[in-house]
Amino acid sequence: MNKMVNASRERLVLYDTIILLSMTAVVITTVVLSTSSPTETNYGGKFDQSIFVLGISAGFILEMFIPFIIERIFKIRISTSISLIFIIHCFGGTFLGNVANAYHDIPYFDNIMHFLVGVNFCMVGYALMQLCFGDQGVDNHPLIIALVSVCIGVACGTIWEVYEFMGDVLADLNMQGYMLKTGEYLTGQAALMDTMMDTLFNIAGAVAFAIPLCLSIKLGKPWHHYCCIIKLNLSQNHVYKEISL
Repeated sequence: MNKMVNASRERLVLYDTIILLSMTAVVITTVVLSTSSPTETNYGGKFDQSIFVLGISAGFILEMFIPFIIERIFKIRISTSISLIFIIHCFGGTFLGNVANAYHDIPYFDNIMHFLVGVNFCMVGYALMQLCFGDQGVDNHPLIIALVSVCIGVACGTIWEVYEFMGDVLADLNMQGYMLKTGEYLTGQAALMDTMMDTLFNIAGAVAFAIPLCLSIKLGKPWHHYCCIIKLNLSQNHVYKEISL
């Protein structure tokens, strides 16, 4: 009964976070649209600023529901900690970074977002290992589980860099920071700096999660159970298991 209560409370926290961030996004979008020129471009990009802002805002709100869509399709339950970090990253990386211009106005904001990506997808990597091999398989091979989780986190971060590259090639969005606000193109190591720093912080985030993960498994602590993906058994008449945050 206590687990069911904890599960309900955690879901309420998740729903409240989505509502709060959505309302914040609407307010910021309104302010940005009312203070920016309709013909202003996004640092050399080809899109009208008003269309760009509306598109990013709508995309952010849809992104927040990705964990719930995945749960419905695959009949699973993703732990609140994984979903919450994902939603916070969507708000920061997708919305604040682009609409509120945080990537350019806040020092190291981009690095922080890529650090969160590393943490989040390393959590997902561990959760997938736990789902495939069970608690016993995880407990018997803590170092291997941690290493595979890091590899999954780094791989997902690399896929994101490919996405940024395609955005620059196809739409000239300057997502990889190869161009200054003045329109001047960077060359040599300066042009690679943004991509490489993103990759390094992604690796750092994955490792930062993997180290306590490995120690938690090896020492028999319950901390790693807070990050899990649970397969729902819909054929039985019981509520899914949920680990409290």
